[in-house]
Amino acid sequence: MASDFGFHVADYVVFAGMITLSIGIGVYSACSGGGQKTTLEYLVGNRRLKMLPVAISFVVSFESSILVLGYPAEIYIYGDQLLWTSVAFMFTTLTAIRVVVPLFHPLKLTSVFEYFELRYNSKAPRSLATVIGIFHYLFYIGIVLYGPALVLAAVTDFPFWASVFSVAGASIIYTSIGGLKAVVWTDVLQCLIMILGMIAVIIKGTMDVGNVGKVFQINYENLRLNYFK
Repeated sequence: MASDFGFHVADYVVFAGMITLSIGIGVYSACSGGGQKTTLEYLVGNRRLKMLPVAISFVVSFESSILVLGYPAEIYIYGDQLLWTSVAFMFTTLTAIRVVVPLFHPLKLTSVFEYFELRYNSKAPRSLATVIGIFHYLFYIGIVLYGPALVLAAVTDFPFWASVFSVAGASIIYTSIGGLKAVVWTDVLQCLIMILGMIAVIIKGTMDVGNVGKVFQINYENLRLNYFK
């Protein structure tokens, strides 16, 4: 059963609307343009997607339940040392921009696995890397789906399995019929919803505590601003 902090009517409307719009984006992407009839269009959007939505899609790809649910819990329990990972990510991203992108982009590849075949002139490395990648993402997706399904089961009357299938089912539908174009624009939609949700949580939490200074004071007194400890 849902707790006292469970979903209200507005929450169900937002949740159902997001699922419906996500599938709708997939259907629209499947019907527009070339209808996703070629590998180039299905996998890379004919290489005609705009920079901003693609950049947002990349960001959202890393804003899974691991980040949205796991990171706040980690910092709440152990403090802010985890924020140092952002420094490492910054240097990693700069390296990728200067080294990896100039190497891969001119090759017009659809995946890093294709590069392995070109680099070693053999399909064996490509096949091995593909199998490893499949297993990696199977385990990763399982963890990513577990998080939101656990939350939905806690705040709604949905059974756990229904939460898993509703989230996974919508993703499978819009991805399979709409290709990369649907994935990118669905990520833009999800990014907007996540940002609005985070802003709402920050504002409501700050108002409940009193003010921004009080928030930092409480965190400091409880050793949650321990960047160097």
